[in-house]
Amino acid sequence: DAAYAGLLTGTAGNSSINKVSVDGSISQTGLNGVSIGGLVGLTIGSTNVAISTSSAETNITVSNEGSINVGGLIGASFMTSSGSLQMQDAYYKGTINSETLTDSTGINSGGLIGFATSNLQIDNSYAAGTINDTTVSFPSTTRNEGGLVGIMISESFTTITQINDWITDS
Repeated sequence: DAAYAGLLTGTAGNSSINKVSVDGSISQTGLNGVSIGGLVGLTIGSTNVAISTSSAETNITVSNEGSINVGGLIGASFMTSSGSLQMQDAYYKGTINSETLTDSTGINSGGLIGFATSNLQIDNSYAAGTINDTTVSFPSTTRNEGGLVGIMISESFTTITQINDWITDS
């Protein structure tokens, strides 16, 4: 079974998150398929999710037996073509450590969002820190790392403006 975790909430749909700041750490071990984010584990749905003037200063550690989606703010965003994720004036600072223990479908790690689908808009946001992704004895496992978004699969509009990343990859 999949697990969704964030310091604010595990999942969010049809939501507005405004002026929220979280500090702390998240550690997840041993589940089959996870989406972990500093604020929200998973955004999902056919309606809008808006995140504004919000931040996470967290260290995230995931050691898992399945696929991993991990992001500084949002682990994964699965919006339908009629829904959207809008992020404005948001940031992440911290370290993301992820390790897959089996020959999984992969690790998707991003400073803001680990995995994103349709209708993503990011304005005036940034990520600063380090991403460490490892696979134990499975070099064929896919690793997608991005300073802002680990992997994006988009069928419709995607806009990213006025952004910065100070992410190092080790």
